[in-house]
Amino acid sequence: MADHYKVTPKGTIDEANDAFVEIKETDIAEVGQAAMAGDAATIDDFIIKPGGEIVSEGGDFQLAGGLNINIYKPLRCWRGTDGKQFSDFDPAVKTLTLAPADSTNPRIDLIYALLTEDADAGQETRHAKKDPADADSAEADVSVYTEKRNTLSINKVTGTPATSPAVPALPANSAPLYYVIVPTGATVLTGDNIIDARHNFDTLEEVNERLAILEGIVNTLQQQKHHHKAGEVDIEAGAGRFAGLTEQQAWNLLGSQSDGKQNDPIVRPEILTPELAPYTYVGSNACAGKLGSAGDTESGTPVVDMPVGRQVSFFGGAVQTLTPNLFPAQVAGINLLARFFNKNVNQATNSFANSLNLSLASISAIQSDGGGAFELQGYALPVNRFKNWAGQVLTCAFSATKIVVAGGGAGLGDAAFYEVDTVGQTVTQRVLSGDVPNGYLKAVLPCGDGVNVIVAQRPSAVNNNGKLEWFKVNMSTLVSVKFTGTAPGYTASAPGDVNSDHGVIGDLVAPNLLLILVNVTGDIGYSANAIDNVLWFYHVDTNTFESFTPVGQNPLTGLSATTALQDVDLCCLESGKALLVRGRQIATHVFDTASRTWTKLNISNPTSDLSAANPNALQNLSVSNVNGRVLLSSAYSSIWEYTPGATPKWDNRNLSEGLGATGLGRGAAGLVGLISGGLPVGAGYLLGGLVGSTAKKDIWKWGPGGIIQAACGLTLGAGTNQASFVIDDGQQLGWQVAKVIGNPIGVNLIAGSIKLEVSFDNGAWAEVTRDVINSIVSAGSNPVRRWRVTLFGSGSNKPCISKLNENFESAAGPGFTELVLRFNYNASLGTRYLYVDRTGVVTLETTAAPSTPDKCLLMKITPNGSSAPTPFDYLNRRWFHIKKTTTRASGSTPAIANDLAVLPSFIRAYLKESDGTLKDKADPTIAFNTAIAITLASDGQSCILEMAG
Repeated sequence: MADHYKVTPKGTIDEANDAFVEIKETDIAEVGQAAMAGDAATIDDFIIKPGGEIVSEGGDFQLAGGLNINIYKPLRCWRGTDGKQFSDFDPAVKTLTLAPADSTNPRIDLIYALLTEDADAGQETRHAKKDPADADSAEADVSVYTEKRNTLSINKVTGTPATSPAVPALPANSAPLYYVIVPTGATVLTGDNIIDARHNFDTLEEVNERLAILEGIVNTLQQQKHHHKAGEVDIEAGAGRFAGLTEQQAWNLLGSQSDGKQNDPIVRPEILTPELAPYTYVGSNACAGKLGSAGDTESGTPVVDMPVGRQVSFFGGAVQTLTPNLFPAQVAGINLLARFFNKNVNQATNSFANSLNLSLASISAIQSDGGGAFELQGYALPVNRFKNWAGQVLTCAFSATKIVVAGGGAGLGDAAFYEVDTVGQTVTQRVLSGDVPNGYLKAVLPCGDGVNVIVAQRPSAVNNNGKLEWFKVNMSTLVSVKFTGTAPGYTASAPGDVNSDHGVIGDLVAPNLLLILVNVTGDIGYSANAIDNVLWFYHVDTNTFESFTPVGQNPLTGLSATTALQDVDLCCLESGKALLVRGRQIATHVFDTASRTWTKLNISNPTSDLSAANPNALQNLSVSNVNGRVLLSSAYSSIWEYTPGATPKWDNRNLSEGLGATGLGRGAAGLVGLISGGLPVGAGYLLGGLVGSTAKKDIWKWGPGGIIQAACGLTLGAGTNQASFVIDDGQQLGWQVAKVIGNPIGVNLIAGSIKLEVSFDNGAWAEVTRDVINSIVSAGSNPVRRWRVTLFGSGSNKPCISKLNENFESAAGPGFTELVLRFNYNASLGTRYLYVDRTGVVTLETTAAPSTPDKCLLMKITPNGSSAPTPFDYLNRRWFHIKKTTTRASGSTPAIANDLAVLPSFIRAYLKESDGTLKDKADPTIAFNTAIAITLASDGQSCILEMAG
């Protein structure tokens, strides 16, 4: 039985006897050390190692009026790198008084705890010899430090005021406690000005409480356990990309993915600041899930600003960077004019900002992979119509939407008038009154005033004794008036010997100015313009004709006088100039109205490319200015387009499918441009004509290619998938360029649809990434910048650009720190809410709704008349854990601003008494977009509201 005995200092313990067991000091120390070692291991394993941060406990704040803040103790901090604890158990409240607010800009102050190791701590009074080496020395009471401790002290750093202020740098060996936003001119702080920067962990009681909640949930789920297989249970909406799958399909999908695949089930959008690491707090809004917007005015116009580069990340990888192009052009009739705005522009010193409105007049196209095509319309003329006489013009536009077709057709050389409505897509025959043309018509020419046309009727024995007759027809009243004065025309040698082969061609060449060329056969004794080279002007504003002889080479020289303008046509080239094309002995001539001069161009094209039998004849040709370019159609050619410039040329645009036939083009057709700016240079139409000997009545509309003008701005024309243009307006910068930002404005400018390049002093092109700051250095110190813009698109998915905002900065500049995304906000809009969806569409709406997986609520904007509006940013973070504090003062019940874009899933309220003690408080009810009301019994009481989601 000896093995069962225990020998102790006081005797032996056996089955019959008892003895007192002595517990030594070392035994107690071992037990305590073991307990502390366990606590230290727990803290090290579960709190410190996961993040390595400094963990804080205590140190809650209370606003003390004005710019004063009370920090309550005890406060303890655990340093994550080594687990050492620092504390301040002094019960006295630490009151910090912040510096006065700046009168121009806000700032951010930092409140922090300075950690000090092995500081002198406990003191004792001891009775000792004054001189320990002298046995006879006198004795006295002395105070000595007998303990070293790790302590902390609470301090503050005052930030630097700025438009977008930054948090001051954290001193070494310190832990951040609070960021304090000090608004411009503020004299008092509110709870919304304080951002809690402490890294806390829950108390044991809080952990147990949450475990109890989880246990209850688990027990409930166990009781409600679904008794169906995973393949039989569908996942409802709200589960992101897993919605609509069965549970089994979702697990199969997860099991087939690599470890790096995004499986985040949180579907809420999130506002990010891409230049900072996620969830790094640097300021009041950076990486905190908010935009950081501000109200302002610009020359008396209320505007809203937000930092450049804010992004909204949606579940599934969709990330939208907020740029001006995403904003609507107008809201409720108000032009938002979303743009990048540099608040500190000084061209003479270091920066330059400019906004370019783009049109065909402001650019020069340099290359394109397509030139356009004719598209068959869904309506037609009631009868076949074509030019059945040499030198005949049967079709002209008289307004921006309407066309006249008169005369024409085999055996149908009548004076019937048809009005074509290109908007309503209808053709209506019109009956004229007054002096009505009653014979074959030679020409119908535009006046450009939106109402009138000029009509020439061929001569005959019964019509004006062999002279051309001229009429002015009002297409609104349908009244026709015959000219009785001087007009282009010829008298036959005898009334019974009248030649009808007059040729008449012409077009508007300037507002209110018609150019007319008349030609007759010369074999019966009267003059022919082909020989005499005589032209006529018709002045629309004075209703008069003027005859003159131009200078330069006669464009009809070498043609037989009997051709009577056969295979010759002319049209407006641009205001003040006309273009004439000869289809026989092919030649192109330009007429200048100012000098009244003909000039022959050195161009061999266009050619009769569809007929090997007639390679040098453009039979029955028609020319017209369409969308600012001259088009040509003939019986044996494709559609050709004339490009002016230093080296003018004709480009083959091919023949649209269905417009011709094998080896045949479209001859003798009516080819017109609608009236634009008083000239026939607008949208183009081709009507009727001949395919071989077959007459047509169909109507075609030209879809121009390359870069064209549209209602939205500049875009790609028909048959064009890529085109470039250059902006070269001589903008000179006053210093060497170091940084560039280009912001295109328009519609459908999606990723990959536009390329921006910049060049300085005609140097090499450098690509500019749109909407971001690019480091591009110019070679010269006073460069002239040029832009090259390339558009990409196909089918109906084509980009359109109306404006280009450009910003440049020198090497000495501040780095675009004052650049903001700005949009106008007129007070008449009232209170509105700004949203962006996962496709990048930005809207301003009159109602507020929580953020969803596909649409993010960004901010609320309240107008203030002509003063700066007040924007209120909403918090959009996938995981948020925030604390808000409010204090009752002056008998008023406080409320906490609710900036949550979604309702929280966890709410906890604490009551803080004036002495700093905390008590549980009934959790308040939170409604979306509504301030959170807090009921407090007396002044000085504070409530801490903790929310997570």
